[in-house]
Amino acid sequence: MATTHENNESRGGDAAPAARVPVAGPGPARAGRRGRALTPRVRLYACIAAANHGTTIARVLGESRARRETAARREVWRRLYDDGFSYAAIGRFTDRDHATVIHGLKKSMSPGGAT
Repeated sequence: MATTHENNESRGGDAAPAARVPVAGPGPARAGRRGRALTPRVRLYACIAAANHGTTIARVLGESRARRETAARREVWRRLYDDGFSYAAIGRFTDRDHATVIHGLKKSMSPGGAT
């Protein structure tokens, strides 16, 4: 059986080139394991926290468990929580479970907390 392209050539018609479909994948505006798009506020807070803690946005929002990154991540969570976002929303923004966010915020508020 002939393909569509061959059918158009056999009729003498000019087939339009196939449109390129962009390949989905994490780009500069993506974060975490699920690759969800970052909101401008999360991106801003992650940038500020990364600068404050001497790391990168990708590491702050990534899977690293190093103290520097976890302290920066908790700073992002604290800023979002102070802006009125729920634990679940913060977890969705940063690809974490809401219970992880609760635990991180409690740790950051304790006397020996990282942030």
